[in-house]
Amino acid sequence: GTAKDFPGAAYSTDCNAYNFSLGTLQHTDHLLLPNLRYWNSSYFLNVHVSGDEHLPSALARRFELLIHPWAVPLHGGELIRYWELMPAMRLPFKHALRFVIAEFPALFGAANGSRVQHWCRQHRLPLVWTLGLNTGQQENFFTVGSRSWLFPSNTRLLDASTLPFSLLGNATATPEDVLIFTQSWERVAAFRAMQPHTLSNNTWLQFWRGLVGPLQKLRLFPLRAASCTGGDMCIGLDAGG
Repeated sequence: GTAKDFPGAAYSTDCNAYNFSLGTLQHTDHLLLPNLRYWNSSYFLNVHVSGDEHLPSALARRFELLIHPWAVPLHGGELIRYWELMPAMRLPFKHALRFVIAEFPALFGAANGSRVQHWCRQHRLPLVWTLGLNTGQQENFFTVGSRSWLFPSNTRLLDASTLPFSLLGNATATPEDVLIFTQSWERVAAFRAMQPHTLSNNTWLQFWRGLVGPLQKLRLFPLRAASCTGGDMCIGLDAGG
């Protein structure tokens, strides 16, 4: 969809602030200020200033996120100010795809979720579950930016039932992990059958906590630059880094 499909979802941007210069994975510092100026970050900081008066606060917030990666909750407006990667070549499916992410409220304990698991086993790919935004609404780029909520920035868990079939060499799930995961799947599937349209976002949060609690070692922390020596083979970090 486009902004026209979501009336009232326009964001405060300044197209004159960005000259469309590009960066690389090694060189991105020169994009920080143009990005903040383009998005007119005062709009998301809930302050009313003009010109560049918002930049010190916005830049301080950006540094906070860099210093404490994945530990600081994000505002809705921060979720849309990402940088897009522009591949310089066609990416081959077999080598470019590292793992699959599935949204917990939408697919866990559901028939389509089982299909995703089957597909990942077939292709020997790790499956990662995420709680997602979990607002109870259908969110997209044009709606989430105006959300005043704080969203956790790290809610990922490896699928214990598909992990033994993947090509990951240093992540394993014990039979006990698989049992815990399977029992949680069956509980959620039973609730879906009884209340197919009435499960609230708070209910999903409780289910998520019940799953993640005993499976802490399967939590997946996103990568940063230089996180792994074999970067091409890594999909994330464990709790110990």
